[in-house]
Amino acid sequence: MISALTKINGYNPTKALFLKEFWDHRRAILMTPMVITGLFIVFVIVAMVTGNDLWINDMSLQESMRAGFIEAREEGQSPSFIVTRMLFGFSVLLWIAAAFTITFTALSSLHDERKDGSILFWKSMPVSDAKEVLIRLATIIFVIPLVIVPFAIIIELFMVMAMTVIGLYHGIDVVSYIYMNINVPVLMMLNIVLPIMTVLWILPLITWFMLVSSFSRRPPFLIAFAVPALIIATEEIFFEGSLLLEAIVSFAVSMGGNFGQGTFFALSSFTEPALYIGFAISAAMIYGCIYFRKRHTLT
Repeated sequence: MISALTKINGYNPTKALFLKEFWDHRRAILMTPMVITGLFIVFVIVAMVTGNDLWINDMSLQESMRAGFIEAREEGQSPSFIVTRMLFGFSVLLWIAAAFTITFTALSSLHDERKDGSILFWKSMPVSDAKEVLIRLATIIFVIPLVIVPFAIIIELFMVMAMTVIGLYHGIDVVSYIYMNINVPVLMMLNIVLPIMTVLWILPLITWFMLVSSFSRRPPFLIAFAVPALIIATEEIFFEGSLLLEAIVSFAVSMGGNFGQGTFFALSSFTEPALYIGFAISAAMIYGCIYFRKRHTLT
């Protein structure tokens, strides 16, 4: 399967560009989640072998399993909601790492090729600047989250096994408490849909990083964060309030409110005007990326 994904038959520039982006950032995209998954599994095994409890929200794992049912009954929630969300929570380190990967990949996406001079080679290829930029955007917002999914599933399956061992050791009915309360469709939605929708919500931030990367002659990281901070500070000094800060806060509140809907995040998001405003802003910045890439070659 892997060989089929990495093999190019005939003239297929789109696939070639995706593979190029993957190999250029393979350490961040592939190796980082692989290492995190391995370390997580080793840590849990060592904790179990040495007799140390695994702690979640100040409770040991077996206490969390029992407390989950108590909390579910008190709040009128299904026990499967608690168990499924608990399993998804074990992969949170992978998604934190993905956030850093997305940030730094976007910041380097159009800067590094000018820095090392490889843009001259790529501009000689029969591929438009628009296609180059859009492929890099698609890699950031789709490929990076989707590569995380198999590793998240590995961690979740491993934790089911770990919870089984711990549950049996402490006399917990693992069939009633665990197996019958794992909602696989919801878990897959949390693993796939939730991260993709989150990335779409932060699309203006990602495209801003790419825009800075497309014109910056200095390390883009500094400009990407310094410019908004300078604008906010200037507005606060001269206008006693910052429209940019208010827009960011309002956008974050809209995203947070929809994120709080859990498995309904995807459906509720599409009813929010803020999401479409973000798409429009992102489209303008992508146009800027294409514009600058057409005119800039080397830093």
